[in-house]
Amino acid sequence: MPPGGTYRHTFTVPGTYRYFCIPHEAQGMMGETVPWESQSVLVHTVTAVPAKAARAEDVALPRGAEPFNSGLLGPGETFQHTFTVKGTYRYFCIPHEAAGMVGEVIIQ
Repeated sequence: MPPGGTYRHTFTVPGTYRYFCIPHEAQGMMGETVPWESQSVLVHTVTAVPAKAARAEDVALPRGAEPFNSGLLGPGETFQHTFTVKGTYRYFCIPHEAAGMVGEVIIQ
């Protein structure tokens, strides 16, 4: 996919504590826009901001990447982020971080 395209998969938040997003881990290309869609009745966030994490291991950004945070997503709401730096991004849900709601995107 050329830079600036849309990611070929949408992350969904199914409303369970087993996985934060489906797929839990995914790969994409630099310049792609990745969408997340909440299918849960609970509110969630897609957060990759080190200062907001209760546990340092729940968030990771490649050197030079900007932190991102969706804010609260209610049922049916979406959030998109365009990845401009290659590397591994680990993100979490602020309200449910303690329950293990984390995900990962690897950008090539």
